[in-house]
Amino acid sequence: MREQPQDLQSRRVLYRVLQALYSYPLSREKVEPLLDLTFESEPIEMAFASLRNVLAKVTDWEAFVDRLNVEYTRLFEGPGFLPAPPYASYFLNDKRLMGPEAVAVRRVYAESGVASQKLGRAPDDHIALELAFMAYLSDEIADAFGQGDDDQCKGLRDVQNKFLKDHLLPWVPVFCLKVTAATQNEFFIELSSLTLACLESDQECLAGIHDEVSRVAAR
Repeated sequence: MREQPQDLQSRRVLYRVLQALYSYPLSREKVEPLLDLTFESEPIEMAFASLRNVLAKVTDWEAFVDRLNVEYTRLFEGPGFLPAPPYASYFLNDKRLMGPEAVAVRRVYAESGVASQKLGRAPDDHIALELAFMAYLSDEIADAFGQGDDDQCKGLRDVQNKFLKDHLLPWVPVFCLKVTAATQNEFFIELSSLTLACLESDQECLAGIHDEVSRVAAR
C-alpha cells in the first residue's frame, strides 16, 4: 500500500470535523479534541488556529457547550426565524426549502451509493449532510490511492470536484457570511471562517491530487 499524500489525510479529517460541528447537538467530545489538531495547509491552519484559540479560553466545558447548543438552535434550527438557514435550497431557491437543489444532491448521493442517514428527517441539502458526503468521498479517494487504484481515485476526485463546484460553492460562502453577521459567538464566527477557508482552498487541493495521481500512473 502506498503512503498517502498529507493532503489526502488532512482533507478527510477536516471534512469530518466540519460535518460534526454543523451537526446538532454539539458536545465536549466533539469540540475539545480540536485543541490537538493541526493542518499543513497554511490558510486552513490559520483559520483553525483561530478556532483553537477560542477553545483554549474555555474553563467550564459544560457551560460552554450549553451556550453553543443554544446558539446553534437559534441560528440554524428555530423555532421561528432562522438568521442563517443551513440549507442550499434557501439560498438557491428563493428562500424556499426542499427545492430542486435538495432533489439534486439526493440524486448525487444515490449515484455514489450512499443515502442520507437522516433521510425523511432533514433535507438532503443541509450543510452537515453535504459536508458528510465530501468526507465520505475524501475517505474513498484516500483508500483508492492507498490501494493503488488510480482510475478509481481519479473518478472519485472528479465526483468530489463537481460536487464542490455545483453544490457547495454556490451557496456556502453566502451562508457563512450570514452566520458571521448574525452572531457574536466567537466559536461560530471562527467556524464560518474555517468553512470558507476549506472550500476556497479545496479546489486547488483537488487539482494537486489529480497531478499526484497522474505522476504515479505515469511511472
